[in-house]
Amino acid sequence: MAASHPLRLSEETLQADFGKIAPLLADHGFLKRVDHLSEAECPGAPNACLKTVTPHQGKFYINCDCEEGVGLVTVPKSCLSRVQLDLKAVLEWMSKELGLSGDVEPVQDGESWFLGNKADASAHFYFLRTDSHEQAAKFSETVQKQSPVVLWLGQRPHTGTLPKNLIPAGEAMEPRKKSFVLNRDLLAKAKASARHAVGGKTILLDEHIGMEKEGEVPYLLFEREGSTFTHRKRIRPQAFDLIRLLHGTRNQKTNAFKLGDFVERGLVGSKRTASDRIREINDYCAEFEAKPIFWKFPGDKWGVNPNLDSK
Repeated sequence: MAASHPLRLSEETLQADFGKIAPLLADHGFLKRVDHLSEAECPGAPNACLKTVTPHQGKFYINCDCEEGVGLVTVPKSCLSRVQLDLKAVLEWMSKELGLSGDVEPVQDGESWFLGNKADASAHFYFLRTDSHEQAAKFSETVQKQSPVVLWLGQRPHTGTLPKNLIPAGEAMEPRKKSFVLNRDLLAKAKASARHAVGGKTILLDEHIGMEKEGEVPYLLFEREGSTFTHRKRIRPQAFDLIRLLHGTRNQKTNAFKLGDFVERGLVGSKRTASDRIREINDYCAEFEAKPIFWKFPGDKWGVNPNLDSK
């Protein structure tokens, strides 16, 4: 299910891999039957070798020629009967349990699903078919204006800190003796992750734009409300360095530079890279309906926008 394909299992594999959870999946309507397998693994092969199954008088057989003397082999029906995880049924159950409004539907070729939003619009819930926390974090940034809570496949990384609004689906949905339950304490904590406090190292670029580093990772902050920003966007270190330089020289006589000047100062490797970083940052500002940070001055020079209010 981590890829774009549905999770399909034989009944035998379902029982072996999921054990006591298998009946719960069936009782909740999370499983549906699909076409039987037409091939089975040959027992005489040193490596997995599939042979076509032949039905006869209610039983199933394969002819094993991988090892002398094996011949006709009976294949248990449980190896051929298949079930498929009904992902939408699982997500609709989660949406209902969370009390979300809105239709559960895929938003990106089935790789991500919208689960709904809280009644007060304080958080929008998504499910992402990936086992990569990096991809989950990247997806979260693309919908950040919606204060997203993203459920994703996989486990917490062994090192580093996972953002509070990213929740492994296995932690959010827990099996009990007779049913599944949601980890409501974990989900409740996720809703508060959209606020970013103004700290001592926050660089205020404008009334509603800030910049900071969390560890070695730089971010832009948008839409300030009191002592916090409501949105945060990860940026490239080169962009951070460019903004910091121009912000620091904004009140000096030399407050704008040509692209080649940034290369000579070692901030970027080429003029093309400098141009790309400038465009990226101003695009982010447009995304959040904020003033552009970079401003083009006469002589093909770049500085910070003189209309920014960084008082």
